Amino acid sequence: MNVDVILWVKEVEVRGLPRELEAEYESRGAFWVTRGLRMTRSLFELLEIEHPELNFRKYEVPRPPAAGQPEAPRQGEAVI
Repeated sequence: MNVDVILWVKEVEVRGLPRELEAEYESRGAFWVTRGLRMTRSLFELLEIEHPELNFRKYEVPRPPAAGQPEAPRQGEAVI
């Protein structure tokens, strides 16, 4: 089963978990957001270890630039 995982800076958002796992991890501290279940990275690592049968497709969200720092150029963009 494919599960989409959005990797935020401190947390992870998981979309597509089976219902029984959603309930289990909600009882362990995960909480609902608009499109999925959000949990700490350490709780997600536990999910990966406990359920190797799941296929996790991971998507990294880039860190926002620090205050006062220019945004890093995207790949293929010219710096002027």
